[in-house]
Amino acid sequence: MFHQAPSSSVFYPTATISCKRVTCFSFRLRVWAALEKKKGFGEPAKGRSSSKEKKDTAPSKQEEHSREVSDEKNRGYEVKQDSRELKSVLRSIEKKHPKKHSRLNIDRDVAALGKVDFVKVESWGDEEQNKSNLGSLKVKSFSPAFSSTNGSSAFYERLVQRLQLLESKGEISVVHAKALPPFQDWAFGEERYLQYLVDQHAVFDALRVGVASIGSVQNEDEHLIKDQSLEKAALAVKIFDDTLGLERSKALWDDIQSLAKTMGVVQNRIIIPPQQTTQATSYVKYLKQLAGTVGIVKQPKNGLLRFLAHIFALYVTHLTTGMRIGAKALDCLSILKETKAVRFYRDYPPHVLDPLKVFIAAINRIVDFVSEDEDQEVVMEELPKAIQKTSLLLTPLAVIEKRKGNNPANV
Repeated sequence: MFHQAPSSSVFYPTATISCKRVTCFSFRLRVWAALEKKKGFGEPAKGRSSSKEKKDTAPSKQEEHSREVSDEKNRGYEVKQDSRELKSVLRSIEKKHPKKHSRLNIDRDVAALGKVDFVKVESWGDEEQNKSNLGSLKVKSFSPAFSSTNGSSAFYERLVQRLQLLESKGEISVVHAKALPPFQDWAFGEERYLQYLVDQHAVFDALRVGVASIGSVQNEDEHLIKDQSLEKAALAVKIFDDTLGLERSKALWDDIQSLAKTMGVVQNRIIIPPQQTTQATSYVKYLKQLAGTVGIVKQPKNGLLRFLAHIFALYVTHLTTGMRIGAKALDCLSILKETKAVRFYRDYPPHVLDPLKVFIAAINRIVDFVSEDEDQEVVMEELPKAIQKTSLLLTPLAVIEKRKGNNPANV
């Protein structure tokens, strides 16, 4: 039922390895320095006398021509000899310094392109019995795919690396009044899941409106054209417009309506979807401020750059952790199987065959417009706040509820 990641093709590279051998390169520099002396850049070669020592008078044109031909042949011979000597030295270096990367099982041809990919997955679950049971996926480490051909990591990879660093320092943790149960123990009911969908819809719709409004303002406000850096930030945000195919607010709204209707039939009453929680309301307001759709933004370019961090946080959370939450919801709520209210996780336009790959490619395109290091750092600095606000949206589900027919559990 869910959009499946391709089996055995989920790549989690942990390193980018350059194929340049520093040892060989330093040796090569010294060899070339020694050989340059033979090419006329060092001391004059012995045995060559000047024209004054041979003759007091200037040489004839025929003698000059024959001497130039002779010198050219000698230089050609020396270059060939130097090349042979250089190759001989480099071969000896190769013998002394064997392929150290072979023990790591790294393809050196692939490493030369700056890409080393592998996955660490503990278990893929029972794929034959239930291909949609993403909750059985156990990943040991998360490091999304990237490919670098210009010597530097892709922007998506750098964002993930920054998140890992922030997590190691405890800078993205959210303080709760009481400790939350581990994910495998979550047991939420229909009302809480409906609340979760409502909050998600509010935030994703704020993203949609923010991206769309940037395009309309750009067409109407001439000052955006004059400020090239601001225009580029706006173009980076517009990457994530409706044409990309990842927009989730409509799918969420359809799920909310289907779930509320079915709950009403089962309970024999009209179910009205709840209002969004205070944390969702606060988050929506903040997103609108960053996008410039409400209030006055003192630094509009920085607002858009920070808005990009929230686009990243919301989508990467949904396309990774969110898939497991969907599987957990199917496990906890039998009504979902009847209503098929899983469009949030499943439904994408025909051209979006792999949502995560589409998202990664879109994130990497940001640097086409946001190329300055200081501007990229503005995006990075907003990550802690983006992850914290995104994490708070999960709290309605982080409970162990009492359910009919089950043993009493903590609320």
